[in-house]
Amino acid sequence: MGALLATLACIVGVGTCGEPPATTALPVERFAISYERSGGLAAMPENLTVRPGRRASVTIVRRGRAANVGFRLSVKQIKRLRAAAETARVGGLPTPEPGNCADCFVYSVTYRGESASVAEVDVPRRMQPLIDRAEALIAAHRPFH
Repeated sequence: MGALLATLACIVGVGTCGEPPATTALPVERFAISYERSGGLAAMPENLTVRPGRRASVTIVRRGRAANVGFRLSVKQIKRLRAAAETARVGGLPTPEPGNCADCFVYSVTYRGESASVAEVDVPRRMQPLIDRAEALIAAHRPFH
């Protein structure tokens, strides 16, 4: 029945044809995401984890040592990160074959039960805002200075 209504809405111009249905945004206090950048020349994994209640942490591993910093995000930061995550459509990202980019970064995201990993040479345009927002949060809360 839902497919029939979506098709009718598309025909009469009420919706957008061929795009996935819009999802309901999670409330700010329930938003959660996990982001990791790994690989690269010096292999220093960086992880941003946002949990419900606007609690976040950054974990960075350098020279075999892990450091972790916890902090709280503002409502505005959560809304921007949530918008970038929704735009990225993590569940709809293709799973690329392993490439031959030996020193590339690999970006891994888990959001709303969907996970994806993408090498930096294969990052779809729609995922770049999410990477930029996550990297900015990591840079602002980096445990190693």
